Amino acid sequence: MRKGHRVFALGLLILGAAASAASAAVLSGRVTDERGQGIAGVDLDFYVVSTGREEKPSGDTTDINGFYSVILPPEIYDVYFTPPLGAALA
Repeated sequence: MRKGHRVFALGLLILGAAASAASAAVLSGRVTDERGQGIAGVDLDFYVVSTGREEKPSGDTTDINGFYSVILPPEIYDVYFTPPLGAALA
């Protein structure tokens, strides 16, 4: 089930364009609030656009400073994030 908020990331498009060049790629980033502060404990879900298949990489939850880093097959992804309970995000 897809839950949370949909996020667009240019890096995901670039990752998909590199599909013929690599069998895996690292996608990393940071989830922040409106003040630019990192948000800990955000769950990220990655869905392949062409098939709707969910990829479940390790490291798909943000650290204490809001950073994440995952290894995924090169594809174009829709990314959904679910903030931790009690987070003041809509």
